[in-house]
Amino acid sequence: MLGNPPFLGGQKLSGNYGTNFLEYLKYTYKPIGAVDLVTYFFRRIFDIIKLNGFQSLISTNTIAQGSAREGGLDVIFSNNGVINHAIRSMKWPGQAAVEVSLITIHKGEWKNKFILDNKSVDRITPYLDDSEVMGKPMPLKKQLGKKFSRKHCSRKRIYITPRRSFSFD
Repeated sequence: MLGNPPFLGGQKLSGNYGTNFLEYLKYTYKPIGAVDLVTYFFRRIFDIIKLNGFQSLISTNTIAQGSAREGGLDVIFSNNGVINHAIRSMKWPGQAAVEVSLITIHKGEWKNKFILDNKSVDRITPYLDDSEVMGKPMPLKKQLGKKFSRKHCSRKRIYITPRRSFSFD
């Protein structure tokens, strides 16, 4: 199934469709947090495709982050879904100033190539990377209760060597 689901932020769902609709979605697709409509489309389409079927959807690039990943791609991944192709982030080809992700998911065992950002990799995780899944990231105790804005970060990733990792509490 190919698609371009509509985007509507989690906070706007109840405003546009009412609280009852939002509560129905949360109940039907639990566990799920505050996510946008695209995440529900990912889950619903995965539910209806047959074993060995595919879904290939365009999404905002937030699909692999935070509660959208936890309520969407993580759930799909744990239910026999395999991301076999993804473009992590690209500019929307139209006039909207938005970054999107292209994601193809296979339902069932996948024995062919994995393609991430047009490169062959060994796997693709719900984070839309090719690292080995080591479990859910844990917050640094020292940073609990603090908020950070990405606009103040100069890089998308932070790399920690084993020697430096001991300096974090």
